[in-house]
Amino acid sequence: MLFRKALGTRPSAPETTAKPRPIHQKAARKPDLPVEASSPWEKDLRHCFASPSLILSYISKLIISSNEGSLSSEAPPLARLPPTVFSELLRSLDPIAALSKVDPIGDIRVSGGMAQFLVLGEYLDHWGIRKLYVLVFKRLLLAARLRIHLGPGLRYSDWKILLRCAGAASDPMGAKGVWHMMLKVGQQGLRNGELFEEFVKARFLTERLYRQNDMARFRVRPVDLNRQKLLLPRENADRLRWLNRNKLKADWHYFGQNRAAGDTSEHMMRIMRKMTPIVRLATVAERNPRFTPSEGLASALMIAYSRTGSLRMLEERVLEPHWGITVDRRAPSQVTVKSDNDGHRKPLSPLRLPTGNSIEAIVDVYCSNAEVVTALMVADLISSKYGVPIPHRTWFNLLEWAYILSTNPASTEWKYAGWPAKIIRPSTVQLIWNTMTSERYNIQPGYRQHFVLIKSLIPTGKSSTTVFKKALRRTLDLLPLYHELLVELENTFKKHTLIQLMNIEPTGAKERQKYLRLRAKKEEMWYFFMTTFRALLKSYHSYDLSDQITTRRIPNLIRDYRGFMPNTVKYYVATGTVEIANIHPVIRTRFKRWTATRPRFVTGDLAPVNKKYVFEPGKMARWIEPQPIWKWKGHTRRVDVEQFVRDKAVPADDLWAELT
Repeated sequence: MLFRKALGTRPSAPETTAKPRPIHQKAARKPDLPVEASSPWEKDLRHCFASPSLILSYISKLIISSNEGSLSSEAPPLARLPPTVFSELLRSLDPIAALSKVDPIGDIRVSGGMAQFLVLGEYLDHWGIRKLYVLVFKRLLLAARLRIHLGPGLRYSDWKILLRCAGAASDPMGAKGVWHMMLKVGQQGLRNGELFEEFVKARFLTERLYRQNDMARFRVRPVDLNRQKLLLPRENADRLRWLNRNKLKADWHYFGQNRAAGDTSEHMMRIMRKMTPIVRLATVAERNPRFTPSEGLASALMIAYSRTGSLRMLEERVLEPHWGITVDRRAPSQVTVKSDNDGHRKPLSPLRLPTGNSIEAIVDVYCSNAEVVTALMVADLISSKYGVPIPHRTWFNLLEWAYILSTNPASTEWKYAGWPAKIIRPSTVQLIWNTMTSERYNIQPGYRQHFVLIKSLIPTGKSSTTVFKKALRRTLDLLPLYHELLVELENTFKKHTLIQLMNIEPTGAKERQKYLRLRAKKEEMWYFFMTTFRALLKSYHSYDLSDQITTRRIPNLIRDYRGFMPNTVKYYVATGTVEIANIHPVIRTRFKRWTATRPRFVTGDLAPVNKKYVFEPGKMARWIEPQPIWKWKGHTRRVDVEQFVRDKAVPADDLWAELT
């Protein structure tokens, strides 16, 4: 009734004067008033708020009907929609407040291997971005442009939701386009500090959701700082280029790359490393009186500055002037953190007292620049000086950053760059673990943090008997959690199936969402077990013919935990290598069918891969694109797909059958 009244589709009855009647007289029946037949899009409005999928489909219907009725005399449905109703539709698709609660993946970080072998890959596109947020941003941006074109325009909350959708879709250029769209339509007067904060977060992807929960994509690499913050010798720069080139050639996906780069392979950090955009925005924030400074804006600017390899924004403008903390870098291989007795130097500043969000931003700034120990010292000093507890999420981020920076890709890059102070050892993970689980902080880690610790214990080379037994014992201690999750998943599936058969819509949607979340969590935990067992078997070497681990312990481990083993089990013995074809009774892994794609160019300090440079007299030099490569189960076959389709004249669905 509220929407019908707002839309004005039902005419109001004329005012009449009722005559008094005796009490014993019955009330006469009122004649039926003629009611207009409501349009289909108006009927769907009453039921679309049940789920985000219905809202998205309803907006799509509005776009289609508005395009079809743009030439008619009456106003299109999207233009007749009241501003409050349109804003409510957009708020129901808010990535932070609404969609994050119905996202089947949740806060799981989906790597390339998980996307290839698990069902979690169905929710991601080729760039490692969740399809849900990409689709929502495209639909809402199209609806917003069409509504602006039709006349009603947008409100303040609508622009805010569009910026958040651009950030959730990991589209910095899309956020920039939304920000400039306000200027084109003459609504730049709506810009304030809160909206500017949302723009900075979406433009530089400072939120964890905007980074797809993958912190490894946004670590500062020395090859990105070359000729930007430092000048590497030619030999070191060439070695770093070869490292990145080999990684790009080995990857089948485009995770962490810029989708707007076209045929070129451009990492997102090569966009974030540029100093000019962030300096321009920071200057605008200082000079514009409408942009009221806030803690969220300061944290976003700090993280954006850290992507360029600069720590001055944090140390000279936040730590020292506001909280009296000095970071001394005069020693070449050691950083000293000091604290003054006087704090609160700027009592009117929004950063007069640190909070949990400020500490989390500080940890992100230092860890992205491979300074985990400095981040731990600064966070511990702020917590003890101001009595602010370090959030659990910050400890978990610190632990994950320590593991990411201790792996071979990160440590080897800083080694080739000639910066040994930024090389993180695997023992740093154990140091952070002991600190956060001590009596002072008493943090209870989850299963993800346990697996991070286990992976840090397993060396890349040969492991000793003590390390093998310690890592295996910690891994087996987590099996009860997996079995409890299986029981909960089974009960949820039964309840979800029963409610679905009974056709109970509101309860059925909640149970389905719970079932999808538990299934994703189960897939993630199973993948952790599989990769851990594979790394354990690969790391242990023994040249003793009577070694108990290789002759008894490992065969028993494969027999007892066959469901967690990879398809090909491989381990080393004194006389050679043992390989076992592990055929699962239930197929848990599957290869995704890859489409025929063209390898992308690489830009910047990386040389093009598998390209021919051609120069013709009188014409511009150009790159010749290679033929598409068809990939299936690890095998490659070069074929000209377009020519094949033209010659054979087969439909697209039968293309794979013909090729194989």
